[in-house]
Amino acid sequence: MSALRGTSREDSLASERLEQLARAMLAKDPALKAAFAKKLHGDPAFAADSRARLAFFFERSRGNAVQHVGAYPVLRLGAAQLQSLPAPTASARRPPQP
Repeated sequence: MSALRGTSREDSLASERLEQLARAMLAKDPALKAAFAKKLHGDPAFAADSRARLAFFFERSRGNAVQHVGAYPVLRLGAAQLQSLPAPTASARRPPQP
């Protein structure tokens, strides 16, 4: 599984743990193994980037799903969109900070 391992000194314990998770995921899921092999052989940039390879597995792991629990969407409004919003009510305003 040398295709997963990075060669930089920046590899951390988290990367090593993620590599272990990736190996386990590959062993349990033949479809995932095929998708990884296809991407590895079909995308030279992906094959050359150890972080991208680890991200491939993290995005498909339970750990990634847990990070989204309780998350709420954030968006950016332009000046025109911001002005079109109704003014906040007094109960929605925060008290002044000391």
